[in-house]
Amino acid sequence: HPNQELKESLQSAAKEIAREHKSTAIFLLTAVGSLRQATLRLAHASKDTPEQNAIQTWDEKFEIVSLVGTLTPTGECHLHISLSDQKGDTIGGHLMGGVVFTTVEVVFGSVRGGLEFGREVDDSTGFKELVVRPLADIPRNIYLGLWYGRLGVGVALVMGMVAGLVCLL
Repeated sequence: HPNQELKESLQSAAKEIAREHKSTAIFLLTAVGSLRQATLRLAHASKDTPEQNAIQTWDEKFEIVSLVGTLTPTGECHLHISLSDQKGDTIGGHLMGGVVFTTVEVVFGSVRGGLEFGREVDDSTGFKELVVRPLADIPRNIYLGLWYGRLGVGVALVMGMVAGLVCLL
C-alpha cells in the first residue's frame, strides 16, 4: 500500500510466514512495484574501510525492476534491489529502506523443515552473513505450499521443498 516502509513490511511478512506456516528459511523470489523514496547501501562495503560504506537516499519515484534476498524467521534479512527512474536509468544496492509509492507485489518462497536460515557476523567481512543450518528432522517429502493474498489465504501443494507467498504491500 502507498506510504508503507518496504523493508519493515518485508521483515514483518517474513515473521508472519515463519509463524503461520512454520517456515524455517524464507527468500524473496521476485517483486515489482514502485517506490517514492529509496535508501541503499552502495558497493564497496568493507569492515576495513567503513567510510566507503556509502548509504544514499533518493527522494524520487522509481520502478522496482528487481528485488531479491534472504530472510530469517526472526526477520533478519539481506536484500538487494534494482530501481529504474523516469529516464530508465537504473541504480541498485543493498536495501536499507524505501517508501512504497503505489504498490509492491512480492513473491516469497519458504522452506518448512530440513534447513534453517540464520545470520551471523563473519569475522572476515565484518557483516552478518547468511548461515544455512540443516535441521535434525529432515523429512523425506518436504512440504511445498503456494499462498496468495494478504499473508495467509491460499492453496497448498505437496511435492517439493519450496513454499511461496504472494502479497501486496
